[in-house]
Amino acid sequence: MILAVGLAMAFWSVAGGRAMGADSRPVPGEAAGALAAVRPLLETQCFPCHGPAKHKAGIDLSASCDAAGVLRDYKTWSKVRAQLASGDMPPEEAKAHPTPEQARQLAAAVERALAVADTALAQLKDPGPAPARRLNRREYTATVKDLLGISLDVGEAAGLPDDGARGYDTYAGGLGMATLEFEKLFAAADLALHAVVEPPASAPAPARAAWDALFALPAGSAPTEVARTDLSAFLRRAYRRPPAPDEVARTVAVFTAATARGRDFATAMRLALKTVLVSPAFLYRVEPLTASAGAVGEPRRVGDHELASRLSYFLWSSMPDRELSELADRGRLADPATVAAQVARLLASPRAHALVDGFFAAWLQIDHLDRARPQQQFFPQLTAPLRTAMYDETALFIDQLRAQDRPVLELLDCDYAYVNEDLARLYNLPGVDGAQLRRVALKPGDHRGGLLGMASVLTATSHTSRTSPTLRGKWVLEVLFGTPPPPPPPGVNTQIDTAAKNADAPHTFREQLARHVTDAACAACHRKMDPLGFGLDTFDGIGAWRTATAERPLDTSGVLPGGARFAGADELKKVLWERRERIMRNLVEQVFIYALGRDLIPADEKPLAQACARLAKDGYRFSALILAVVESYPFQNRRGAGIAASEHVPAPAGKP
Repeated sequence: MILAVGLAMAFWSVAGGRAMGADSRPVPGEAAGALAAVRPLLETQCFPCHGPAKHKAGIDLSASCDAAGVLRDYKTWSKVRAQLASGDMPPEEAKAHPTPEQARQLAAAVERALAVADTALAQLKDPGPAPARRLNRREYTATVKDLLGISLDVGEAAGLPDDGARGYDTYAGGLGMATLEFEKLFAAADLALHAVVEPPASAPAPARAAWDALFALPAGSAPTEVARTDLSAFLRRAYRRPPAPDEVARTVAVFTAATARGRDFATAMRLALKTVLVSPAFLYRVEPLTASAGAVGEPRRVGDHELASRLSYFLWSSMPDRELSELADRGRLADPATVAAQVARLLASPRAHALVDGFFAAWLQIDHLDRARPQQQFFPQLTAPLRTAMYDETALFIDQLRAQDRPVLELLDCDYAYVNEDLARLYNLPGVDGAQLRRVALKPGDHRGGLLGMASVLTATSHTSRTSPTLRGKWVLEVLFGTPPPPPPPGVNTQIDTAAKNADAPHTFREQLARHVTDAACAACHRKMDPLGFGLDTFDGIGAWRTATAERPLDTSGVLPGGARFAGADELKKVLWERRERIMRNLVEQVFIYALGRDLIPADEKPLAQACARLAKDGYRFSALILAVVESYPFQNRRGAGIAASEHVPAPAGKP
């Protein structure tokens, strides 16, 4: 109740009266009446699918069609605004449709209600929750490598589970700790420490230094004092912050207990180090929740060591390096210029390739391309090396956007590609030999350039023996626009009989799909997905260009609900380019979710808008995308002690 009251007070305090000035900002009377005035239209046009009796896509607009409800469910109402503008709502199969004037009234009312919410959210200072986040498998492996100076993929060796099953593997809600997983982490600690073996005298200096720092006892020195010094330094790096005195004391106590039982120095150190590698302070990124001055729940800037970890795990998926740690020790990360310089340094490092395997592969849904459905028996070209090249093309393309600081708009369209001989043969690009990927210039007739022409995306969205317009259309909606369609209704047959040969059977696959989705419950979503997917049907199941199937010419024409027409992938790309600002907004949202490890909340609306403006102002360059997130309020701040007003305001999840 207190939280609800807090939200309402925040809402009305910023929407209060004409005294706000002579500008066009909304006033409470207008806000309160905006949706109330069109309530009858909402009841006839929207509530039949999104009301008390039926919650299509999990949405009940009747529960939030007042001023406070719009603030609470801001993202949902933003989608309502977009669907009204595009003509997607109400759908064609709906029993009732508004007149043009009624549609205008609905759109104006929603726009007005969102304008009031915008004003409220602009004043809401809430950086959102900062949940404790366990190191995911990628982060754990990279951190152990950096901490111990080993090359072993300890996550693979110990059989740690894949944390990306629910989307981004940085999402705190998917980073629990089951008993079996904890046992595997004990085994992983043993494997990691075993990999730090005593090197021969002829070994390179870095390998000897790694062993000496952990297990060597200089002649004539006191073992306990050496252990205390070495363990203190190790704890500083492992915990990504200066250790507390009691943490050092507990770790040294393990060492002294082992030596008391007759263990030699190296064995006793190994036991002490293992306790560090299985401790919560190492396995979790914990940001201490301290009381702050002022009101309960007042936000505070994160500490320098916390910010250093946020930066390094965001960009490198690993612990802060020495330079970043030393800056944190000296309190230098409170300086925006220093942070910007560190972002530039971290992005320039090859270690920032972690953004490709961590964020971009998951966002683009190609992280499991090796298990994509198309099979070689139907596509003879689809060899294991070609599958590898498909992923590597996309990974190298994105990594070069980073390394060269190119515009991320090139994800949608560009005049070059990275191919090797296998990919060039698939793409019908002459003059490329060998297994090495290299950049080649594209001509308009090559039909490539950007994500929609990449075999990785096209293969990941195909069936075993054929293309899937539905999967490809769903990919465009979900990945590029961030508007995933709901899953099929329970009990609906999603299989299409492509072998039917009777006289009444549809002659083309497009006709078969149209017959398959005559159910109104299916048609609403397929009307959005399938035209997009048929536009990409000029590519076969693994991404080769085609103009016909073995049986007949292709029909790749489409009309989107908003009226945009296209035929084929090249024209579809132009349609998407016209909507590039919406796609870039979704990209920013997804990077926020990945970096923060949580769902978005209403208070994130202003930081998101600021980040989008920053990205556009800086020419959509890769570095601008990252800096826009790093410099944002939720990235550099966290809640203080207590609960902030929007703690329990539900917001639809993003990628996870």
